[in-house]
Amino acid sequence: MLMQVASMRMKHRFYGRPSSRLLCGLAWFVMASALTAQVVPFPDFADPADKTARAQYLAGNFVQAEALYSAAWKARPNDAEVAYVLGRLAAHREDWTLAVQFLAQAIKLQPEIMQSYLYYSQAFGEIMRNANIFEVGGKVAEFKAFIDNAAMLFPNEPDILQLVIQFHINAPGILGGNRETAHQLLPGLKALSAGMGLRLEAMLADAEGQADQTNYLFAQSASHGQARTYLAWVAWLAKHQRGAEALQLLTENRNKVDRPELMRFLLGRLSADTNSHPAEGLAALDEYLSLDWRPDTPTKAEAWFQKARILLAMGRKTEASQAVRESTMELPGVKRYQELLKSLGG
Repeated sequence: MLMQVASMRMKHRFYGRPSSRLLCGLAWFVMASALTAQVVPFPDFADPADKTARAQYLAGNFVQAEALYSAAWKARPNDAEVAYVLGRLAAHREDWTLAVQFLAQAIKLQPEIMQSYLYYSQAFGEIMRNANIFEVGGKVAEFKAFIDNAAMLFPNEPDILQLVIQFHINAPGILGGNRETAHQLLPGLKALSAGMGLRLEAMLADAEGQADQTNYLFAQSASHGQARTYLAWVAWLAKHQRGAEALQLLTENRNKVDRPELMRFLLGRLSADTNSHPAEGLAALDEYLSLDWRPDTPTKAEAWFQKARILLAMGRKTEASQAVRESTMELPGVKRYQELLKSLGG
């Protein structure tokens, strides 16, 4: 029963509010757009006016980086890198509205930077996921126009094409979604990235109610060794209350992928969500925290937060409080972190 409850909790986090089928679809889209991309390097901006600010951000020192970039924005409001990083920092804090505003500026200032479109999509997707049912129609139309334009600008970027396909998989027809279009676009995505194409084909099979085919396609995608396949696969298994299978999947394949550090984070996150295998989850998160942070991976603040959740479930309240305090120091202002710390008496 505990596994079932935990799995449902994970389902709601990844798939949206159970009261709205539309928002559920949008939440699945948000999860996929956030972490099913390939490796996304820091954009190829020109040499920065402030090398210290960039170095602080790339090192994961977000408080220092934000102070430096905020000062730079006042002095250089036409600097695309400054707008981009401030947008990413806002996203790390889960201030999605501010993230969209800064990333829109980054796109306006330097429209050839693909990463700005990718992370704008993620932030806008979160805004859609949290919109009420009366607002979401207009936002979906705006979003579709955005990704269609991005696809024209970046016709050979699999990360952008997968956003378009995900939209057609998940958006209702009345809002512009068309699963036949998704089917038609898949061969092009597979030509650019076979693993990503199979991953999106699995998501399409899931949307069409083909459970066995979904699992088969996720397995085929995983054979290409992309760690990000496992996020989508694990979320799908959790949706079907197969949390134990998901944990085994991550454990057995943690060193067989292109990004083993992501597998460590996912293993820790899944341990927290399913309230199981706490020792393995803590060990995986400690490994993740020992590594250098990369801009296209979850923040260390989030890893500390997941560690706090595991420790709290184990009854180790003092250690949980210390862990979530690390989260709030690295990323002040994240509501989830503050609420957990407050509940622990911090």
